[in-house]
Amino acid sequence: MAGFFYHIRHGYLLVSLKNFKNKFVEQKSFIARWNDKADSYAGKKNDLAATFDEFVTRFIVYNVLYNLCAEKLAYGKKVGDKKKATEAVFDVLQRKSAHLLSVMTPDIEKLNNIISENGYIIDTDDPANNNVMLKKMSSSNTDEKIKSVLNCLYKLRCNLIHGDKEYMEEQQPLLATANNCLKILNEEICMVLGE
Repeated sequence: MAGFFYHIRHGYLLVSLKNFKNKFVEQKSFIARWNDKADSYAGKKNDLAATFDEFVTRFIVYNVLYNLCAEKLAYGKKVGDKKKATEAVFDVLQRKSAHLLSVMTPDIEKLNNIISENGYIIDTDDPANNNVMLKKMSSSNTDEKIKSVLNCLYKLRCNLIHGDKEYMEEQQPLLATANNCLKILNEEICMVLGE
């Protein structure tokens, strides 16, 4: 139970598990509506616009969920989106990382191959990190692999939202695979948060 409270010595506010559960329940209809919207785009295979729209839609759900993860773990208000989207999600899902890896392995391998074979630069802020990310994505260390995928998905979101991701057919396999990863992550996060 103590894991669900901010530590006063770090200057954070106390948030009870009950308040968190209520907030999660309040978000369920929003999440369901946006998941339905994403699923409607997913049904349009090989449609570039639908693939881009699905990514944005699934990431909106992911955004809500990573904020809930950060709240559950008492990360505090001053933590940025990157830390929430990568570290908070990993911390919430860590006990399920073996299961997560078992259901995501084909998509992780495909994501890695698409990025490697096409020379995509995912970390446009520091392109040297691209090789580090790909190496970690291929790692035999489950935690390292999951963290790398979370980082990749966040960077893809940044590239799209900030205009570095071009709207062209070559992007479709990359985003379609990222969509599969986001769908799985969103489902798994919902299950863990709902426990």
